[in-house]
Amino acid sequence: MDTYSLTVLAVDGGVPSRSGSLSVVIRVSDVTDDGPRFDRPTYDVIVAENTPENTVVTSVRATSDHRDANIQYSFDAQTRRRYGQVY
Repeated sequence: MDTYSLTVLAVDGGVPSRSGSLSVVIRVSDVTDDGPRFDRPTYDVIVAENTPENTVVTSVRATSDHRDANIQYSFDAQTRRRYGQVY
């Protein structure tokens, strides 16, 4: 099983500056010879402080050359408890 890890970091422009972060772990359970290919190598997003709640701020897209590729995602139980209302 391939695993990808990333950290989402939010930093405000205040003085003093405040920040928060969230770790994301992606586990690919059906690994083929062709791993997932993302549209971009990195995704940097700037979100205004007054952005309304529930606003989509970015999308991440992955594709595969595998003939029977069917990319699905799910959240573990802890993530669903903590953030399920967001997704």
